[in-house]
Formats: sequence, structure tokens, C-alpha cells
Amino acid sequence: MERFGAAMEYGARGVQVFFCISGFILGLPFARYYLSMGNRVSLRSYYLRRLTRLEPPLLINLLLLFAVYLIVQRPSLAEGLPHLLATMFYIHNPIYGTVSPINTVTWSLEVEAQFYLCAPWLCLIFAIRQIHIRRSLMLVLIFISGLSIGVLPRYTLVPQLPFFFAGFLLADVYLTDWNAAPKSVWWGDWLGLISVVLFVVTICFRKSIWLPMAWQSLFIASFFAAVFRSVWLRKFFRLRALVTLGGMCYTFYLYHLAIISAGARGLEKVVSGAGYFTTYLIYVLATGATCVVLCSVLFALFERPFMKWRPVSGNLGNGLWRRTSVSQKDAGSPEGA
Repeated sequence: MERFGAAMEYGARGVQVFFCISGFILGLPFARYYLSMGNRVSLRSYYLRRLTRLEPPLLINLLLLFAVYLIVQRPSLAEGLPHLLATMFYIHNPIYGTVSPINTVTWSLEVEAQFYLCAPWLCLIFAIRQIHIRRSLMLVLIFISGLSIGVLPRYTLVPQLPFFFAGFLLADVYLTDWNAAPKSVWWGDWLGLISVVLFVVTICFRKSIWLPMAWQSLFIASFFAAVFRSVWLRKFFRLRALVTLGGMCYTFYLYHLAIISAGARGLEKVVSGAGYFTTYLIYVLATGATCVVLCSVLFALFERPFMKWRPVSGNLGNGLWRRTSVSQKDAGSPEGA
């Protein structure tokens, strides 16, 4: 049972999976430009898009959870307000050296924000024309930044850079080797299976493996490469249910821990006396279903409206905003351009 509980904690690696996705998605437009496949990226639109896409739902989330925090934990307003402001401006980890008591998951959003600020300059690596030099440098940076784990604070950008650079590497392959149109091959599903196995091995035996986080980042990237080139994995991840849930991922991210925590408290009497696995199953099914229902409503109320407005570049006299339909790309990625 203890081993089972410990294994479930590895689900936190999902954060690093999203870091790799962010590196891939945000690296693509810069890579297209530097590889002469697309237009220059407007930094003004890029930064404004990041701010307007992520900040409004976050502010609503933090204000709601701050009210809960005041009621449950009962700190004074003078004690709680600095934590709220620091979390709103993505600086709670640097100031306090710990996660926010209002919404603990936002430590990774702070890392994402640091990456957003640095991404245009990190993407200069795509300006290197020699493909072998460019990719070799990405690999070097993955392992060098992996050395900072345990030396620098975990909740900062540098220790997490292996995953962002792995996303860059995948973007490079996607554009140059696959010409942005990967085709399914018979070995794609096998590559996906092998990547998952190796990823689990680096987690279970991380103490005996050199730079496990660096290797994990490469196995995550190879899994995504496998999804692009596979047959059955590709079909699975294109299922409408998964695409729909993926479109609400930012809302799930912001609210899932609060919903799970509240659900666990509410189920304490229900599962009293039940066995370990029975208790675990009840918690998963009940809180999982609650998450889906509540986050669907919260997505419609607090996230989707902000996906319909985009900052536009150009003359200020022409206006800063335009209303657009919500594309699958935007729905599936809070980082989407």
C-alpha cells in the first residue's frame, strides 16, 4: 500500500509534461521565423497575448480561493494579502521560497511566466543554421540545466529548463524532419510504449541514474514524437472527449486541487472503515467526476470568454483587440498564440 501511494505521487510529473508542451508550442513560431518558414513574431503581441490569455482567469481563481483561505485558515487580512498579491504577480516563490498557501499549484505557473519572458531569447538557438550543431547545443543545454536540480530552488525556471528545451528539440524535428506534416509509421506506437517505460524507470531508479530529470525530459519528448508518428496513439489522443477535456486544461489546472481537497473532506465519513483500495477508488471516482462537472462550468464562465478576445499588433489607432472564434488550438492550449 505504501508503494502504491508513493507511485501515485509520480502523477506530479504531469507538470513537467506541460513544460515540454509549452516549449514545443511557444518554440514553433520563433523556429519558423529563424528557419525561414514563417513571419517574424511580434513581441508586443506575444507578451500581450500571454498576459490577457492567462491573467484574467487566474485573478478570478485567486480571489475565489483567497476568500476560502480566509474562512478555512483564518489568517488576518494583513497576513494573507501579501501572499495574494505575490501570487497574482507570479513572484510568490522568489519572495517566500515556498508555494502559495492560496493555490499551491501556481508555483508551476510562475515557472511558466519566467519561461514566457525568456522564450524569445532562448529561441535564438533556432537561428543556428547548422542542424547538427543546433540540436547538439539543445542536448547540451538539457543536461547542463539538469545539473542545477538540487542546487537552485526547484520552483524556478533553470531546474525545469530540460523540459522546455526538450520541447524546442521536438519543434525542430517537427518543422525540419517532418515538414510540419508527420506521417504515421508502424514503429510509432512501439516508440511511445518504450518512452513510457523508460520514463517510469528514470523515476523509480532516479537515485542511481545520472541526471534523471534530463533523461525524463527526452523521454517525454520522444513520447510526443511517437504520438505524432503513431497509428493507435494518434487515434486515441484525437478522441473528441480527450480533445474537449484538453481544451479546459487551464481551468482544471487552476481548480483541481481545491476541488479534490474539498471532496476528500466531504468523503471522510462515507469511506470510514473501508479498505485502502476501496477508499482510493471512491475518492478517484467521486472527486474526478466532480472536477469534470465543476470545471466545465467554471471554464464556460471564467476562461472561455477571454479566449474570444485577442490583442492585435499594428497601429494603436486601429484598436488593441479583436473578437475571434475559439479555435481547437486555443482550446487545447493556454499557451496557444
